[in-house]
Amino acid sequence: MKPDETIKEQRVTAYDERDTFGSYLEEFSVGDTWKHWPGKTITEADNHVHSLLVMNHHPLHIDEEWNRAGQHGKILVNGTLVFSIVVGMTVRALSGKAIANLEYETVKHDGPVHIGDTIYASSEILSITPSRSKPDRGVVYAETLAHNQRDEQILSLRRKFLVLRRPA
Repeated sequence: MKPDETIKEQRVTAYDERDTFGSYLEEFSVGDTWKHWPGKTITEADNHVHSLLVMNHHPLHIDEEWNRAGQHGKILVNGTLVFSIVVGMTVRALSGKAIANLEYETVKHDGPVHIGDTIYASSEILSITPSRSKPDRGVVYAETLAHNQRDEQILSLRRKFLVLRRPA
């Protein structure tokens, strides 16, 4: 910069991501849908570390050679890893302001997931029930569907979570 040049003042805005992380109860409507982004490509390390952490040492999840002669011909990603990733993908949009996960139901592994597959998910709000005993909260009931990069459905689940109302 030359000595006689000046810097023009710029307007600076500070953003707080806590404001957009999840939703308050009154921000949900039955039928609302979300496409969760980004997707997650499953690596061999993801699958092995998860399988070892949860002590699921079944060769289906960790032994490439054993799987060559099996139904899939290659390692099958641990289903609880797929479930965990899919639920995690929904947090920013759905349960980021939740104070409790209350129930997971009808978790279905609809198709296989293999190392290198990329998982995507979408969710729909099925019902919203304000609390009768505590008026500052309510229960949101949502269905989440997950698919791979070939648009094949791989997992579906329904869950209920407790969400606060917007502070007054």
